[in-house]
Amino acid sequence: MKPDCLTVAIVLVMAAAHLAASPFRQVRIPAPGMIDDIAVGDFNGDGYADIAILDASAKKVRVFVGDSSMGYARQVTKGYSKIGELFGGLADFTGDGLLDIAVDSVWATTWFAVLPGKGNGEFLAPKPLNSSTSEPKFRSLSAFDLDGDGRSDLAGQQDYYGSSPSSLLAFRNLGGNKYQVLTIADGAEYQGLTTGDFDRDGFSDVVTGDLDTDSVYFYKSNGDGTFAAPVRTGVGSIGTAIEGADLNRDGKLDLVGGGNFLGESWAMMGKGNGQFIKRKLLPGSFESVNNGITIADLLGGTAPDIASGRTSGITLWEGKGNGTFASPQHLATYTRFDRNDYFSSGGTNQAAGDLNGDGKMDLVGAQWEYMGSSDPEMSNLVLFVNGQPAGSFTISNLSHSTLTYAGGIVTMIGSVQFQGTGLALKYAGAPVLTDNAFMELTVNLDFPSPMDDYDFTYQATGAFLNLLGQSSGTISYSLTLPTTVISTATPSISVEELYVWDYNLLRSNELPAARSHRTATPRARTATSMEGRVALVGARQYGSVDQNDSP
Repeated sequence: MKPDCLTVAIVLVMAAAHLAASPFRQVRIPAPGMIDDIAVGDFNGDGYADIAILDASAKKVRVFVGDSSMGYARQVTKGYSKIGELFGGLADFTGDGLLDIAVDSVWATTWFAVLPGKGNGEFLAPKPLNSSTSEPKFRSLSAFDLDGDGRSDLAGQQDYYGSSPSSLLAFRNLGGNKYQVLTIADGAEYQGLTTGDFDRDGFSDVVTGDLDTDSVYFYKSNGDGTFAAPVRTGVGSIGTAIEGADLNRDGKLDLVGGGNFLGESWAMMGKGNGQFIKRKLLPGSFESVNNGITIADLLGGTAPDIASGRTSGITLWEGKGNGTFASPQHLATYTRFDRNDYFSSGGTNQAAGDLNGDGKMDLVGAQWEYMGSSDPEMSNLVLFVNGQPAGSFTISNLSHSTLTYAGGIVTMIGSVQFQGTGLALKYAGAPVLTDNAFMELTVNLDFPSPMDDYDFTYQATGAFLNLLGQSSGTISYSLTLPTTVISTATPSISVEELYVWDYNLLRSNELPAARSHRTATPRARTATSMEGRVALVGARQYGSVDQNDSP
């Protein structure tokens, strides 16, 4: 069987460092549309966490119903025509003992809406809270209990299309889908919001960031629908996300937040009275938590850990139990987890829950766009299953029987050996990055002087035939690679780098391993039977090129 040809185009490769294997197995679940926010909760009470995603463009909430297989064969969709970009929280807003979802309403005269849970993973029709304010918009929403009555209330930062100043509001749940709208404060540039009992009086309070003063403000709930004057703590730099948790196990809520620049993520220990000790930066000079914060025991220790999405993977800080953290680990490096429009919206891109019922907290990352594209057709949920080590993936013995240039086209026929554990190289239908494994490679064309030499980087997408569960084999390919150079001259051609991603975004090592591997005369290899091999048969186009002047 001769491999089909594959046409690919040019992409820009992000560079990042390889890191040691993590205690998480990666599993990718394709999700239709966009992911503007993500939350995890058990909507049907079966002990397995379900995953809720908000797709604002499609005006839908999608719930991936969990079970022991983590296959998410059952998916429940609920539409809401006025849906915004944020979840307001998962809580019992209706008082029936079942888990509900609150969603932001945007560009409509509605504050928010509650999707009442039916207890089986499905939801009743949305119940909106109408607003007399034209087109309200929130930067952040958080569920809490401001008066200790057991009903779930909401706090939010009203934005008005991102204008400044904004307002800090609370919605006191009176029962029967009735809410009292309370203005906690206004006049500041609020960014980042968390709720909890920071002064240990039994009532949930509000803590918010202020971009104007680079501070956080503590608003004590008096338990009667009113709030005390704010207590300010300077942090030097405030970003788009803050979150509260007891980081040092002293029974007092602490804070984690981000700054305006990389390397300014911080933690502040709480004093138990709404005040905080001076911030300490989290380790890592290039880390940020502004793409959402998840705080949970993810590494099996005795203290909470911190996870946050980034433009290349998810950063994980292990808590030491004394308010300090170990140097960061990176999960799914090379995979984009930042959010669309995340600077003006308080949604998150990861959440934690026990996905397989083993008592360990797992992570879910929302890959809202596939790598290389700014206009996604699909997204991915990337599950990080705790206690199941990530698979290994190595390639070797790169060989080409054909490597030629003619009329602006590079023809490349060859193969590479692979081996590893936990691999998921498989064909899933459409030739897009969300559906398949793919190859990434850089080809150098060195033309005779005085012409330039060029590096062209390609992503050859998917359509590996079923290799699920195989630990070794051969990937054979036949590629036609378009370039932007049309010349009658004969260039020296070399493959600068080549690596393969598996279906679950596990990235192989890079070949060739060093520049010394370059050669203008590819090694010949006689084609034998293709039985047991796989061929690339699909493609998707991208675009970028690096042109280098000849010496």
